[in-house]
Formats: sequence, C-alpha cells, structure tokens
Amino acid sequence: MPLNCTNRKMIDWNVTIKKRWLVIGDSNLSRIPPFQIPDLQIDSFPGASFSHAEAILKKAVISSKVEKVVLAFGLNNREQRCKDTAIKQLQRTVKAAKDKLPYAEIWVPEINFSRGLPIHQQEILEGLNRYINSHTGYIPPLPGADFEVERDKIHWTADTGKAMLQHWAKQLNCIAP
Repeated sequence: MPLNCTNRKMIDWNVTIKKRWLVIGDSNLSRIPPFQIPDLQIDSFPGASFSHAEAILKKAVISSKVEKVVLAFGLNNREQRCKDTAIKQLQRTVKAAKDKLPYAEIWVPEINFSRGLPIHQQEILEGLNRYINSHTGYIPPLPGADFEVERDKIHWTADTGKAMLQHWAKQLNCIAP
C-alpha cells in the first residue's frame, strides 16, 4: 500500500532528513515542480494535519545537519470545531521540531487558503494565521495575486506550487529555483 493510502498515518508515516533545508507538509507540497536547490528536501504527506506532523517529527531520522525547517501544515486543521485545538496541535508540532532539531531555524508559513471555503473553516485558518504570525518564526503568505487553487478549493495549481517555492526560498535566503 502506498504511504499516503494508510489508515494508520501516525504509525506508518516517517521521514529521513538528508538535506540542510527541509520543507515538510501536506499534499499541496506535491504541487511544487522539480527544482534545482541541492540542499533542499521537500516531503509531502497528503491529508496531514499538525498532529500528524508532530508524530512524524518525533520519529524523524536525521542523517544531515539541518539548518532550516518549514512546517507547511494547517490546511487540514480547517475542519476542527475550535481554533484553540488547532493552535495546541501547532504548538506541539513546533516543540517537536525544536526538540528533534535543536540547532535548526523553525519556520511556519501563514496558511494561504481559498475564500471559497466555508466561513467556519476560514475562521479556523484565520485564527491559526494570527497565532503563526505572532508566536512563531513565520513566513508571510504568498500574495493573493499569485495564489490559485484547483476547483476543489484546497489544492494549489501548478503555478501556485512554483510561486510558493520561489516565495519560501526568497524568505529563507535559500538559492532561488
């Protein structure tokens, strides 16, 4: 069974970190096209939320000195009833990253999302973004003019994936793609 087709995500998902810069996140990362940044590793976990990220990070195997980590999760927390639950999961994820990678810079991008999502979901994501902006090392959202999603209102277009990589690389002073 492919890794993303498991009902046991907390148990089955894992990551081996092999590069200096790591971007780990949900299915939207699979929309990032091939790139020419030799020190960058991107791992996508479809359907992953912050609670999944915490479990993945706690089990991570590290085979390289890690300098920068981007935690690109949160969109899959949109259906939670209470934004405080999502924030607590984010806090535990950041702590797990700091514990596992104590010498790395930990970055959390503000969550870009479609205004076509139901209002309650937008409110959860806006609450997460307020927290991210004021309590974490954060990356500002991709400008709205560069952000588009597919008809499902969740997944980035290919152009958005490319723009997101360029945006993050610039914000983190990584070699541009």
